[in-house]
Formats: sequence, C-alpha cells, structure tokens
Amino acid sequence: MELNKNDETFCLDSFPKNATKIVQPVTGHFPEIVFPRERLSSGMENQQGGRLIPVTESLMKRVINTYMERGLLEGLIVARQSGTPLVATVAGKLLSFGYWLRACWTMDPSETTMNLYAKHSQTCNWSQSVIRALAWHPHYFKLAVATVNDTVCIYARDSSVTPILKSDLQKSITCLAWRPNAAGELAVGSQNGVLIWNIDPASQLSRPLVPPTVVRTFGINHRFVSAISWSKNGDLLVTASVSNSCVFVWDVELQQYEVLHHINKPCAMVSFGPSGDQLLVTTVAHLFFIGSIKPRYKPAVWKLKSGSVQSFAWSKREDHLLYVTTDDQELFHIQLGSKSSNIGCSLVDLKRSKTDDGLVVGGYPQSIVWCPLDHVVAVAFKDTPVIAVFITKVEPGKFSIHPYCFIAGIVMSNPCCILFQESYSKKPGEAPQSVLTVGWSSGSITYYLFKEHCAECNVFFCEFSKSLLIPISFCISFL
Repeated sequence: MELNKNDETFCLDSFPKNATKIVQPVTGHFPEIVFPRERLSSGMENQQGGRLIPVTESLMKRVINTYMERGLLEGLIVARQSGTPLVATVAGKLLSFGYWLRACWTMDPSETTMNLYAKHSQTCNWSQSVIRALAWHPHYFKLAVATVNDTVCIYARDSSVTPILKSDLQKSITCLAWRPNAAGELAVGSQNGVLIWNIDPASQLSRPLVPPTVVRTFGINHRFVSAISWSKNGDLLVTASVSNSCVFVWDVELQQYEVLHHINKPCAMVSFGPSGDQLLVTTVAHLFFIGSIKPRYKPAVWKLKSGSVQSFAWSKREDHLLYVTTDDQELFHIQLGSKSSNIGCSLVDLKRSKTDDGLVVGGYPQSIVWCPLDHVVAVAFKDTPVIAVFITKVEPGKFSIHPYCFIAGIVMSNPCCILFQESYSKKPGEAPQSVLTVGWSSGSITYYLFKEHCAECNVFFCEFSKSLLIPISFCISFL
C-alpha cells in the first residue's frame, strides 16, 4: 500500500480567501421549496409538550393515549398523578422500577429517548428544525422532505402534483429512505416505528389512497427509530433505534425480521455501503461496528477513545470511510480492507475560524456527506452557520483531500440538513454531476452544483497517523 504523507493536517484557515463566493445556488432544474415557519408552528408546539389532552378525559384514557404516543414510562408518569392513593403508589413503584431497568439496559439513564435522538441526529437542532429529514430517490428525480408537523412532501421534476404523506402513526419523523428498484416506495422512521408508503407515480391525487404499511415488532421496544437503510437491491430494510441496542433486518414483503444483537448500548445510526457489501452500525457510546449480512460473518468492532460517532460517509467502493465524532473537532479517515485499516487518521482540523467576510465557520461537526462520485465532501456544524466543502480524490492505494469552498445561507439562517443527490444530469445521457442539497433553518431548500473540473485541484495526501480508534475483538455476531 503506497501512502503519500504530509507533515500536518490542514485547518479551515487553509481555504481560499474567496471561499464563500466560489459556489452559488442553482435554480431552474430543481424545485423551489420554502416551508414558512409560521405555517408549521402548531407542529412545533406539539413537539414540546406532546399531544394536547382534554381535561375531561378519564385517567385511564389519558394513560393509554400517553402510552401510545410517548411510551410506557410517560404513561406511568400520568398514572402517578391519580387522585387515588393506591393507583398513584403502584404507578410510582412501577415508574421507579422502569427507570432502574432502563438504566441497566441502556446505561444512559440521564437522557430521555427523544433527547438522546436529538443529540445524535444528523439534523441540526432537530427538535426545533422546520425541516426534519431529506431523501433523494436513487434512480429518479424525486426529493422527499419531512417537516416538523409530521408531514412528508414529495417533489418530482415536471410534476404538477406534490404528494403529501401524513398518518396518525407518523409522529416526530426522524429519517427517510427510498427503496431501490422501486418507483415510489418510501420508508419513514419516526417515534412510533417505521411506515412504508407506496406512492403511485401516475396518480394525480396529492394524498395516497392506500394507507402505509406498518413495520411491526413483537415483544421488543423498537420505537423512536433513529436510522433506516435499504440494501442495494431493495430486498432488505435495516433499522436502528436509540430506545434499544438491537438492529432489525426486515424482509418487508413477508413482514418478517431478524435481530442483530449488539452489546448493551443503544444504536444511533445504521447504513449499508453504496455497493451493499458492508453494513456500519454506530452506538451512542464509544463503539461502532462494520460487518456484513450476506454472507454472514462476525463484524469488526471499533472503539473510540472518547465520545461516539456523530456522522460518517462511505466512498462508493466502500474502501474508505470518513467520520466525525461528538467529542472532537476533526475529520477522520479509515482505509478499509488494508493493513492500515486499524488506524483512524485525522485529516482536517475543524476548530472554529473566521472567513474574510467575518463569518464564523467550524466547531463541533453535525453531519458529513460524500457525493456518490467521490469528488466532494461537505461538513455541517452544530453551532456555526457555514458549511465547509472539500474536494477528494480516491485512487488505488491513495486518498487525497483539499479545501475548496464555504457555503453560507441568508442572514440568521443555519443549515439543518445536507444531502447529495444520488445521480444528477441535466439531460439523458449526460455524465452525472455532484449536487449538494441544503435544508435551512428558515425553511428553504437550496442546491449547489459542483462541476467535474473542481476535482482536478491540487490536493493534500492524507497521513495515516494520530489514531483515535482502538480495534477490539471480532467476538460479537451480527446474526
């Protein structure tokens, strides 16, 4: 394995002086989308206090409604407020036992499930964000957008109808994923689990006539799904939840599932690699796993020295992995399938800096995305309003990265979601180009096109050093 090394990682001060002016949003070929915050304010209020329960409802009905929407422990909190001493005492005892059991099981007793998801979400300020999630279809020009009022809107090229997906079971949407090799099947992860919508492309109705399919588990709490991912051919759906330490592999057609058992930590993210050969699972703790489902083999178990994986991105051949953590202001790299794969290399120092325009960029990262062409990487941050964009180049035995530009929205608007379109070309037969889609806290969505020549820049070759990973035994079986 040949490695070109540089003495130091570069920082955000290495960007060009005109970095904020290199790339501008494009229009014309993409839908103009704006979600006014005022129109969705009612949904945001509901996220803070749950559903509004009339005071005339009986205690039993209030307990059942709270349990159905927010879980068993929240239902017991309502029951504990009963005017009957016996009911209040029993509910209090059960609540104490539930807290103890959750502390033993998750080892994260200080955080509620919703707060735990918000902490590890790919969406900045998820609980308050107007736009909750984005998903481009892998084969068609379709963009799914989830908003704070528990609605998913589908935008397609040259379509006069915008399908709107809404269901009573679709509360607090967390993630979206289009099914490959299917024109209109969309998986929606939320507080209550997973729904599968089937949208007829030929329909002229804005609301689907067929209700969604509910992906159900029996005897296992798999609420508040934090991540979903389809296999490359669309035959399997993998889901993870911050409410437990299991990852589910679903055969959606047969409504059957298997459980991938992990150690005693809640799961945060799960994703198949672009080629479908590998599966990566992260937890809310120091551990993450890289393995395979078909053929089944024991996964590699990795341990960070501190924090947990906040976000990651695959290269298209699954031989490189970029990631950021909750405790570090750096961008890291792993080369998989080589002798150097047990080393986490620090590529970029992401500590805060100021641009020539006076904009603050950097800090703790929120999410990272890598374009399907392996040309462009974008990093969004938790507390600063500017996206850092890097140019990458992947060759056999080499990986290189170079600072390219910054992307800033309008004043007082922060990026909440970032996503690359799977494959974009203006005309049939044209070579695909990299398009970054950004959802802003103002409720607007913009698009940034990166032409092929931007990957021709001179680049920094990474140095495999400064390890923050500790490889541990391969003793945990995925299935």
